[in-house]
Amino acid sequence: MFKRVDLANVNCKRLRIVTHLKLSSALAERIVEGSHGHRKNNVPDYALYGCIYTINRTPHVVIAEAKRIKEQYHVEFDYRAEKWSRPPKDVNSPQILAAMLAEEPQEVSLNCDAYFVYDEKSGWKSRIEVPIPLPEEDGGEGPFTHVESLRLSKRKQEEIQYSIHIERTREVGILHRVYLAEARRGELSEDVPRYLLERSAALSRAFVTKEPEG
Repeated sequence: MFKRVDLANVNCKRLRIVTHLKLSSALAERIVEGSHGHRKNNVPDYALYGCIYTINRTPHVVIAEAKRIKEQYHVEFDYRAEKWSRPPKDVNSPQILAAMLAEEPQEVSLNCDAYFVYDEKSGWKSRIEVPIPLPEEDGGEGPFTHVESLRLSKRKQEEIQYSIHIERTREVGILHRVYLAEARRGELSEDVPRYLLERSAALSRAFVTKEPEG
């Protein structure tokens, strides 16, 4: 469950998946007892899992947390295209956490944040140019000269279904943050990370182009 995904292939730096689940006391206890640092720190109602992997020579890390908030557990899977400098020696894989969560199947709502970076030196261009210069006021320059970033959203009955935040920096290039609200309803399955990555990448790619090499 929750297969590894290749973030770098779609210029993604981070994929964060969040849901809230109702767990039986027995399962919650097993999840906490199997997490990193439980025996040493004895932290109640909190579990940490994690692992590292490499795809096409790009290091990845995924860190999973389960934390009790009132009557539910806040569950988060955080994928990043970076190194985990000092992974705890006794940390268990997020696959173990995902397998335990699958023991009590239930309908879930998922929220997702995906962060994309496009290097302009590699030929990437933004379809929406930011920063956006503001027109000068009568009598000269006003208190603000530019809109530094832009956020677009899709709403249904005043609720945001998804959005993209676009900005640009000289140091990094074109930055996108894609947000998906309740991206999928249904039981957790192994294709969830790949589905959310592909969905968010498609939204991001609608706002960039790449010049052909050579």
